[in-house]
Amino acid sequence: MKRYFILILVLILVLTSGLTISCRQSKDKPSWTEKQTIDYLYGYLVNKAGQLQDADTRAKKIIIGWGFRNAVFEANREALGEDDKLGELVYMQFGELPLEIPTWVSALKRLAKYNGDGLWSVCIGNWKWQVNERTGEVAAQNEEAVKLLEDITHRTYRNSIYNYHIDYPVGWTVTQIGDEGKILIICPEPQIDILIDKPRKLQPGQSLGECASGFASFLSTVDQDFELISLVKLENGDYRMDFEWIVGGTKIHSRTYFVLHNAWVYMISGSAPRSVYESYLVEFDYAYDSFGFY
Repeated sequence: MKRYFILILVLILVLTSGLTISCRQSKDKPSWTEKQTIDYLYGYLVNKAGQLQDADTRAKKIIIGWGFRNAVFEANREALGEDDKLGELVYMQFGELPLEIPTWVSALKRLAKYNGDGLWSVCIGNWKWQVNERTGEVAAQNEEAVKLLEDITHRTYRNSIYNYHIDYPVGWTVTQIGDEGKILIICPEPQIDILIDKPRKLQPGQSLGECASGFASFLSTVDQDFELISLVKLENGDYRMDFEWIVGGTKIHSRTYFVLHNAWVYMISGSAPRSVYESYLVEFDYAYDSFGFY
């Protein structure tokens, strides 16, 4: 009986060991292909560039697209001259043009290499990246890639007095207005900016909605050109107010968000001439979405 027990125990250990090894091996296999990894990296960079909504956005997207196209063309050329097994033929597309590049899998293996633990190394021309297929995170691995990210990524402003942070586009400048705690983030284009007003204490018994309505009433009394377009409560409890007014003879459209934090009301306002307001609305909403505390 004891002998059978030992045999059964040994068999369990062998099976368990084999299962463990199998699990480790399968866990270390990539979920993505080289093509999926390169496509993901391209989409990640282009989406970042698209969030900026500045005059150079289209140019930055074109630069990224050309960088990927040139890298694939060069990898194809090298693979055709050196690889005995080219593998499957796939099609890559970068940019708005419906131009598909026929590419050998062996060429893509020159650009993207799996390092294990969900991590890929991707080399696109002079840009070197690390892509995490499990988290979707992308990290620059050399100076050229760092510079590209800096060119297409928002900056972050942190206020150490009121402990909030907010993201804003590259090329915009941050200015403090007086000693009142007002912060103006100014676009290079005239009359376009994001204002974070000095937070104000919510009055006892007052709701955030009443505070927002009171602010709209105040503006209507001090500016005869003020026109309230909408005042709505958002799903997260914040309020959003859209209005128009005239500054220096130009009709300005503004969107103000009201955020309540520890009984203090924070107002984030994006303003632009009515003629170009829609072009910057994504940027204004992004700034609000990035606003938070630490």
